[in-house]
Amino acid sequence: MAALSYGDYKAILRFYDIDYSRMKNKQVKTIAESALANKLCRCIKKVDPKDESRSIGICTDSVIRKKGLSISGFTCKKKPRLKTNRKTKKKLSKIGKRVQSKPAKRRKKNKSKTRNKR
Repeated sequence: MAALSYGDYKAILRFYDIDYSRMKNKQVKTIAESALANKLCRCIKKVDPKDESRSIGICTDSVIRKKGLSISGFTCKKKPRLKTNRKTKKKLSKIGKRVQSKPAKRRKKNKSKTRNKR
């Protein structure tokens, strides 16, 4: 698993429509990490408040893994944040080569005109 570059953090901010044009590199990194942590914790609280372990699995898959990222841990108590990895000292790492910047667009099915002519 590779460390994230500055462009990867910008892709995360682009995904959540956060303007990063006037931010410094360090700010881009911290705001992207806090945005992911906030989104993850809000998702966990919304999905299934009674069965928290199930909602953690669902939300980490949808918020973190589908973007091509992995985390070592997180906490939602007091302030939501990602925990650092003990070996690499990084909060986020990439699974694949790039981070997904925008959600995949679904194609609309076109109704063929040949069916209507019969």
